[in-house]
Amino acid sequence: MTDGKGTCKHGEFVLVDGCPQCIEERLSAASEIEANEGEVVKADGIPITEPLTETTLATLPGSDLDVVGYHQQALGLQAFAEKMVITDVDDVKRVTDDLVIIGKLKKDMLTKKKEYTAPLRSQVDAILDTYNILMVPVLKADQIYQLKMLAYLAEQKRKAEAIEQANQMRMEAARKEAEVSGGVISESVNLTEVPPEPPKTTRTNLGSVSTMDCWKYEVV
Repeated sequence: MTDGKGTCKHGEFVLVDGCPQCIEERLSAASEIEANEGEVVKADGIPITEPLTETTLATLPGSDLDVVGYHQQALGLQAFAEKMVITDVDDVKRVTDDLVIIGKLKKDMLTKKKEYTAPLRSQVDAILDTYNILMVPVLKADQIYQLKMLAYLAEQKRKAEAIEQANQMRMEAARKEAEVSGGVISESVNLTEVPPEPPKTTRTNLGSVSTMDCWKYEVV
């Protein structure tokens, strides 16, 4: 074994790629075992219950023969793995070959999966980007109304506090006058009525709005 190359009964091969003929023989042997089983062997933790059917393929973007081929190879490898008993170095070598094949098969299957999912994810991203633009006006309108309502409530509170303060000053002035005139207030104090606080919830035929820290909208 030199320069990343190995040898087998078929001759020299690149270690990274493996011997194509050995791989083909191994897959063929695995396929024979899977075919002779008569049913799919169920491995613990692997959600494979039956081979792909035409109905199952209908859920994919067309009938992809590569997908079917990968699945059949996987079924054979699964059956091979369950029947395998490791007792010596030769068995370890066979398992090593299978693991190399499994690694390549997993890579191929994940690549095919990305071919199906990547366009869908791109569409989802495009939809989200579009909605982020489309919703700018409604979100802005919501923000503007909330800020104006908060400003209105703050102004109402300021006015009420100013009236209360003015009334207190009038009462204090009346008490001082009463002290000078013998402790009796000679005439009624002209107090300004303090407006009630705005309601916490305003209801209309369309719905209701609650003026709290967290705004709530209810459509009826």
